[in-house]
Amino acid sequence: MLNIEQTITPRGAVFLSYASQDTEAARNICDALRAAGVEVWFDQSELRGGDAWDRRIRAQIKDCALFVPVISGNTQARAEGYFRLEWKLAVDRSHLLADDHPFLFPVVIGDVADAAARVPEKFKEVQWTRLRLGDTPGELAARVARLLAGNPADDALRGGTRRLAGLTPAAKATRLPVPLWIGLAIFAGALVYIALRPRRSPEEIAKMLSIAQTVAERADRTQGATSPLPTAAPLSEARQLVQKARALFEAPDVTNRENMLLAEQICDKAVALDPADAEVWAARAQLSYVMLGYGHDRTAARIQALESDAQRALSLSPSSYEAQLATALAFTRQPARRAEAEQLYLSLLKVNPTDRRALRNFGHLERYLGKTEDAFALYDRAAALPGGDPIALTDKASAYYFLGKLPEAEKAAEQSLAQAPTGRAYLIITLLQLVFHGDVDRARDSLAKVPVATLQQNRGVNIATLVWLWRREPEHALDFLRAVPRDFIEDIYFTGPKLVLTGRAQLLAGHEEAARADWAAALAMLDNRGAAGDLDSMVVRCEVLARLGRVEEAGRVFVRIEQDQGDGWRRSSVGALGLLILLGRTDEAIALIPGLIGLPSGAVLLTRQVLRLDPSYDSIRSDPRFKVLIAEPANATPLGPTGSRS
Repeated sequence: MLNIEQTITPRGAVFLSYASQDTEAARNICDALRAAGVEVWFDQSELRGGDAWDRRIRAQIKDCALFVPVISGNTQARAEGYFRLEWKLAVDRSHLLADDHPFLFPVVIGDVADAAARVPEKFKEVQWTRLRLGDTPGELAARVARLLAGNPADDALRGGTRRLAGLTPAAKATRLPVPLWIGLAIFAGALVYIALRPRRSPEEIAKMLSIAQTVAERADRTQGATSPLPTAAPLSEARQLVQKARALFEAPDVTNRENMLLAEQICDKAVALDPADAEVWAARAQLSYVMLGYGHDRTAARIQALESDAQRALSLSPSSYEAQLATALAFTRQPARRAEAEQLYLSLLKVNPTDRRALRNFGHLERYLGKTEDAFALYDRAAALPGGDPIALTDKASAYYFLGKLPEAEKAAEQSLAQAPTGRAYLIITLLQLVFHGDVDRARDSLAKVPVATLQQNRGVNIATLVWLWRREPEHALDFLRAVPRDFIEDIYFTGPKLVLTGRAQLLAGHEEAARADWAAALAMLDNRGAAGDLDSMVVRCEVLARLGRVEEAGRVFVRIEQDQGDGWRRSSVGALGLLILLGRTDEAIALIPGLIGLPSGAVLLTRQVLRLDPSYDSIRSDPRFKVLIAEPANATPLGPTGSRS
């Protein structure tokens, strides 16, 4: 937990992370540590959320010497909480540290069984200390002080078994590291076998499938790639870092932005260590492609980084498989060079026909080229490989969704979940429950399975907000949005200030003054960002102006959008429909609806289920023409008169 008034954690300080219900116990630990001369980061406030808090928490966890998570019955009972974000950030930092460097120091209070503990797997790789609730934590403080002073004899994080009065180390995790000298094929196969055992948790399955996939791909490349990573000789430090980065950005759950940011730090360090190694530049380029493709960073700077890093890798080693793959990815993003990308993918798959990455990303390219069926065939090839490819299946589900083929999208998402439960697949299922089935209860249940880290990202924020607003639970939407540690959302579902979304929730809750305040602040934010000319900014500006009653100004923005986008924009955009309703142009809005139902025209497809659920249409619900439009025709699917397009 953090005190947002401070900005820098002193070097040598302890970061104390706990659930708010454990404040008293945490205060006792803090007092004991300070009495022992240890600097402690201990917050007793309830201020959370926002960009300032997000920056500070990252800085504190980045700089602290020891991270002490307090595990208790209260943390067990809470599926969400800011302490879980703190835990995640600490685990991310631990990946950059040597295995024998003490950093994670879990403390357990109360009766929490090790096997059932709801903690990150990384916590289970170090020894825990149990503190009985009635004990004083003085000896714990002394132990921490000795640890910070560099006394390895008393270092629980290095596997020591010393017992202190009133303290008992928790049992270590039973899983042991697999020696690197075991054959790669055996290692990968064993990991896949273990991952698919039904008693494993979804998190373990996803993690182990990622490791198995990475190792299997490396083993595959040694059979035919022109510059495979060495398997016999020890890897350089830079190559070892690349392995760690790949385990993060090639993991099945590509929606975890924290993993991507950590992988970027690792890649940057690898480049600094060995700037003459094509493999490290290739890895960084491949990471940029993932960040662009899955919405973590779609800036021009990221596009430039992808292209320049791929070019650098290829110039250093033109025969390198990884450099050629990075080049294919860079060309995929450039319409003028997609024919070259196609030839590169074909060449790569001749060398390594079982490379999931090449198959999956070749599928993306074929979609861009309008070869949809070829793209689906490539996704299926990747998914059929030993161990599967849940990323390819979620890509397939997403492609079907944007084609308006919702039954097919649902099937692909369910197949992906069967291979590895991921936040992205659960988000697709959640959206389909709303748009396809119109079932807000099942949408809520599916949303509950999405990891908190995924919900904190742009796509998660947008879909979760839809769920709570369409369930007519605006207070829940507000609670959720206040906890999102960013002020601006950037995604195909919605791009704009978070205050626009909170304003919608405030209005639905009947808090009109609060809604107007949020929208006024959102408008000021748009002005400060200085991006008034792009489509997303103009659409949001038009909405906010209309909601603030400045209809004439909003109308002028609408005219400018139509001039910039052309005549077809209004007829193909659900966004245009929403703006016309806000502008009070009901006749024009209702005239658009028949042509938009079932049309694959945007992130949130317009179906009769959407028209029934979305509060955006509340102002025209009483219109007889609207009632006719939402009435289900005989023998029709939820999409519209023709159903899902095949």
